[in-house]
Amino acid sequence: MKLKQEFIQFEQLWKDGFRFCPDNNIFYTTNAKKFNHPEGFDDWTIEEYDPKEYLNLRLDELGISKKENSVNLIDTKGGRSKSSGDFDIFSANKYGDLEILQYSL
Repeated sequence: MKLKQEFIQFEQLWKDGFRFCPDNNIFYTTNAKKFNHPEGFDDWTIEEYDPKEYLNLRLDELGISKKENSVNLIDTKGGRSKSSGDFDIFSANKYGDLEILQYSL
């Protein structure tokens, strides 16, 4: 997929891990106090976001409780030792994107 010409100027920002809206000149971050503007973008505003906000909204809409969103898995790979733990089925990454845990029975 080829990047539209109008967005080529922002390609390096994206590669450097910044999340932003070029139409509104906004950077998005989880910690505005520690955010450093990249060179040449000092006039852009900063908006803080909670990466789990969208996840929690979706789980609430579906009526999925914290307990229902958890599964206990046993790792039997790697030999004789077994380890287990509780994992969230639905989670959010650092950008707020939803992720679904994949496991086998």
